[in-house]
Amino acid sequence: MINNQQQTLNGHSQKHRNSCGTSVCELIVKLEGRTPPDLQQYESDAAGGSKGLDHISNKTYDGVTFLQDATPLRDLVKQELAAQRAIMVFIPNAALQPGADGVHAWAVIDYETVNNAQHAVFVSKNSEFGKGEGKWDIIMKIPESLLSQIPASDTLRYEVN
Repeated sequence: MINNQQQTLNGHSQKHRNSCGTSVCELIVKLEGRTPPDLQQYESDAAGGSKGLDHISNKTYDGVTFLQDATPLRDLVKQELAAQRAIMVFIPNAALQPGADGVHAWAVIDYETVNNAQHAVFVSKNSEFGKGEGKWDIIMKIPESLLSQIPASDTLRYEVN
């Protein structure tokens, strides 16, 4: 699946405030090689106000269909990364930064070994103000053993048609 991950991530941005879901959807489709790396269409189609799953779940973007999945996060990450597919996960911000409001969308794209332990690599972008500052990478490396403790509000896998 994921060729040139860092190059694709570097070229991607979140354009609007509250459009993290469509931004991550677009990132995954780019990582699958289904669109050019400079595509900036999905967030615009969602009118910059994408909140939650309405613009993603059971939708197909450039031959990639996103499906909600209730499989526990740790199991879903193992299953999809073994098949060389990323997953999308929505995590309450307060789980990562106590007191923070809302949720944020992440793509889990790979495993990486850190201190002899396998970590899932979560990536995203953030446009806190909706003024084009959404090019900065946000990367979390979470030990596989802790994935079951992440309070994911929603998870999505995808199929390539």
